[in-house]
Amino acid sequence: MKDDDLLRSVTAHVHMGKFAITAIVTAIVAVLIFIGAYVAGRMTVNPADTAEYQDVTTRIANAKQQTEVNKDASRQSADQLKELQEQQQTADKQLQEAKQEYERYVPAGSVADQPLKVESFDVNIVPNEIGSGTYIHPKFVVRNTSGHVITKIEIIGDIVKPDGTVVDSDQSVSADDIRFLPGKTAVVAKELIAKGAAGDLFRPKHYYYQTYSDSQFKNVQFGSDVAAKVIS
Repeated sequence: MKDDDLLRSVTAHVHMGKFAITAIVTAIVAVLIFIGAYVAGRMTVNPADTAEYQDVTTRIANAKQQTEVNKDASRQSADQLKELQEQQQTADKQLQEAKQEYERYVPAGSVADQPLKVESFDVNIVPNEIGSGTYIHPKFVVRNTSGHVITKIEIIGDIVKPDGTVVDSDQSVSADDIRFLPGKTAVVAKELIAKGAAGDLFRPKHYYYQTYSDSQFKNVQFGSDVAAKVIS
């Protein structure tokens, strides 16, 4: 190859190399410009202004709020449950104490047989301080074996002669508007304007009683252990 041809060939390759380098640099600059513009464009948009961002933010806030509500409700439920358990324990204790008190005073089987037990019974003559004549004053001490709060008692009896002749029948001795608790004793007494005199007898026959939980009177016959008493 001649020297001129060699020179021209080298010069051509040099020019071609410069063009290739220039093209590559131009391409890289274009990519960098594109990337820069893209990033700049993305950075100029506030994500908080987008509907998607606001929706997510709202859901997160709602979830946090509901979580706090659930925590408060759980704490309140736990406190209420604890309070109810304490109330139940107190009620159970009171019920057990009441049962023990009831069993202490109320004999087994007495509720159905004899709701009232006569502890003592006396009949006296009381002078009439207002007018002439005398009063007959029966006085019963009875124990409540019914297991219920009794609110009224009415004892019915006859005044009889020693030979059994009835002098005055169906005399009533009552205690009204009372709060007669199970196992306790109460006095049922009344001054009666009735026929009869010292030496006669007051013979109890039956009694009515009413409980706090029942508006109906119950009629019970006295047992054989309640005998007639001499009026003194």
